[in-house]
Amino acid sequence: MIDSAESNTPDKCLGQLKRLLKENDESAVKKLKFEPIHPDQIKDDDCQCQTVQPMTYINHAIENSQYKNVLIADRFLEISESQLESLNSHWRGRPYMPMFCAQLLVGSILVDNEQLLLINSLEVYSRYKSLDVHYERFSPQDQVSTPTVNSTYKNLLSTVIMNHDSSRKLVIGTTKFNALVVSSIRLDGAFKPEVGASTFSFFPSGKTKVFVSEDSMKKAGRILADKRPHLDPTLDPAAHLRQLRSAFNFKSTFIYARFHSMFASNHFL
Repeated sequence: MIDSAESNTPDKCLGQLKRLLKENDESAVKKLKFEPIHPDQIKDDDCQCQTVQPMTYINHAIENSQYKNVLIADRFLEISESQLESLNSHWRGRPYMPMFCAQLLVGSILVDNEQLLLINSLEVYSRYKSLDVHYERFSPQDQVSTPTVNSTYKNLLSTVIMNHDSSRKLVIGTTKFNALVVSSIRLDGAFKPEVGASTFSFFPSGKTKVFVSEDSMKKAGRILADKRPHLDPTLDPAAHLRQLRSAFNFKSTFIYARFHSMFASNHFL
């Protein structure tokens, strides 16, 4: 039944509305209270910034490099713990290891402060005389490339300059071998490529990081899986012999230990 007009006055309707809202407070519009979160309450999974990659600077440098159209054919990732372990594995009874180590490191970009150096060619040398007659000598007077606890990759990999044989040699060292950079180019400016035993355009500070070429990783993986010191039939064996001037009566002089990046044959570089 409908109440009389007198009972449905505006004041009465308003009172009924207020009563209904009060009774149904839980279903009514609620106020949200924002409180600051203490840093200790934040979990790693809650913060997407944890996934930010340290590749921003390299990508920016490549994007602005005069060699951009060439470099975008590859990707670069900071060397991993498993790769460092492989580079520090022994060579005895594993004649494919010089090829694997050289292939994995070539094509890498060395990053030190604002310097970016692309390695186009390098040669590897065992640290043991029994494996390589051209091993790195040790004496109180000689510089050495062995990694230390102060290296970026502690006791596993170092990047140093060695002044030897009238050359300024850029060398990457592990516990089992050292790698001499014989062709490179700076990417962070208008630098000319360098070819030969000396590298004058890069100045490692002891904090150099290594970003490995994805193309080189794949090729090195195939060498490791094959476990034989055999080159791909498409490669020229002479191009993979180290440029040496002595000890030609030793077999280790002729191992395949000189490798080139995917960019080395490109006439733009």
